[in-house]
Amino acid sequence: MEIVTANITGKKVVFNAIFVLLSAVIAGIAGILTAVLMFWMTRQKIAQDDYQKHGISERPASRLGGLAVAFCALAVYFMYSSFQVDLKSVSGGLLASPIFYAVLIGMIGFCDDCIGHMSARARLLLTSIIFAACLMLNLEIVPSAIGIPGFDSLLQFKALAFFLCLLTCLTLLNATNMADGANGLMPLVFMGTFYAYAILTGELAYFSIAIGLMVFTLFNVLSGRLFLGDVGSYGLGALAGLGAIKIVGETEAVVWLFLCLAAYPVVDFFVSLTRRISAGKSVFLPDNDHMHNLLYAFLRKFTASSLIANSVSGLSISCLTTGTALIALSFWELDSSYWIVLFGFFVLLYFVAYKLLKEINLRSD
Repeated sequence: MEIVTANITGKKVVFNAIFVLLSAVIAGIAGILTAVLMFWMTRQKIAQDDYQKHGISERPASRLGGLAVAFCALAVYFMYSSFQVDLKSVSGGLLASPIFYAVLIGMIGFCDDCIGHMSARARLLLTSIIFAACLMLNLEIVPSAIGIPGFDSLLQFKALAFFLCLLTCLTLLNATNMADGANGLMPLVFMGTFYAYAILTGELAYFSIAIGLMVFTLFNVLSGRLFLGDVGSYGLGALAGLGAIKIVGETEAVVWLFLCLAAYPVVDFFVSLTRRISAGKSVFLPDNDHMHNLLYAFLRKFTASSLIANSVSGLSISCLTTGTALIALSFWELDSSYWIVLFGFFVLLYFVAYKLLKEINLRSD
């Protein structure tokens, strides 16, 4: 018994040392400090995730990962700010920054992580107010064109454009929160998205967040002991939505580019809503019929490790969708018609894979 315990402890020490080293390679001293913070978070009883919530995890984990991402991003931001880099610092007033409103929405998620008594309708109301405040105080970011002929003419009506932007933010926020169920899935989607935003805007803040997510994803995939939680998925989802609106309004980028970056959570969100409404269930109640749940169940047939099946599910989906879009960004113009073709391919791939995995899993049960 002592030998077995010693072996387990030895493996844990080796894992921790390798992780800290890789974190240092990725983010320097900021990565090391974040690694220590994440080890500490996994030992806390506050904001513990229900391991049966997503139908994938099989052991308790902390829901404070979003705070670790924020800490690392902030440390990286100030570290790079002291050097001469070709990236822009955050400019404008506090009320002009999408990050400010994303933090407010992230705080709603943090309260839900720690207290857990906020209803879905209350969260919807509060997030709607914050998004509306951001858009009203920064009407210049509301785009008058998104690259869809015919639809662009409707955006000339500011009230309608405002409402559609608000609806887009709420949809993406809830889509990213709903899809956050497999290790590495949403962290990698967010990482690719914010790295793309950094390329499009040249802003250091987006680059810093992408680095923070890289460190977090490494820990999340290898251990499965720390999740983004609502604080992470809400804060990052809000910033993804507001950032996309701002970039569309300031550049030639078409909306299809951003749909490609967030293809999985967006498609899965609408499929899940349709499935629940068709079954006569509340759209606010979670279920385990998401694509990543089906893929996880399929992979479990080939491995005894739930961690491996969980992490491979998230990695494969995120890399195939957001990863492909990020690679395409290196070759295609921001307003290229190829983006709509790629998004159409992602939609088709989702439905084909969903149908096949559903049938395979049913036959094997």
